[in-house]
Amino acid sequence: MNRRLYLYLLLPVVMLLNAGTTISGFFGSAAALAIGSVLALACWTLVWLRLYTMRGCGGLRPEFAVLAIVPQVAFYVLNNLGPEYSEPYLGAAYQTFNLLLWMASLWILMASLAPAPNEEQTRLGRDAVRLVSGAFLIFSTLSGWTSCTALLFPSLIQ
Repeated sequence: MNRRLYLYLLLPVVMLLNAGTTISGFFGSAAALAIGSVLALACWTLVWLRLYTMRGCGGLRPEFAVLAIVPQVAFYVLNNLGPEYSEPYLGAAYQTFNLLLWMASLWILMASLAPAPNEEQTRLGRDAVRLVSGAFLIFSTLSGWTSCTALLFPSLIQ
C-alpha cells in the first residue's frame, strides 16, 4: 500500500476510533459499538495491508495488526455491556493490562509508518512525514487512553 494513501486513510480512522467516549456520548453505547466495529475493521485492514507490503524489510508480520485495535474494541465492548458485566474487570491488574494494550497499539501504529522497501529510505530525524504523523498518533492514542480509562475505571478519578 502506498504510504501517502495509507496516511490519508489511517489518521482519520485512528482518531475517530480513539474517540470512543465522544462517540458513546453522542450516539449511545450500542450505536458506538456498531460505529467502533466498522472503524476497527477499517483500521485493522489498513494496518494489515501496510504491514503486508512492508514484510520485505524485516518489519513486523501482518498478524500484529490486530494489536492496533484491541484496546479500542475492548473499550467499546465493555462500555456497551454496562457496569454489571464489566465490574470484574475493574481491578488494578486490568488497568495495567489496559495501559499495556494501548502502548502495544501505539507501537504497531508507529511501526507501520516506516517506509516500505520500495519507498525512499530516510533517517527518522529527516522523515518529516513520519514525525508529524507519529505526533498525531501519539496525541490521539494518549487522549483515547485517558478518556477511555476514565470511563471504564471510575475509581481512578475518585
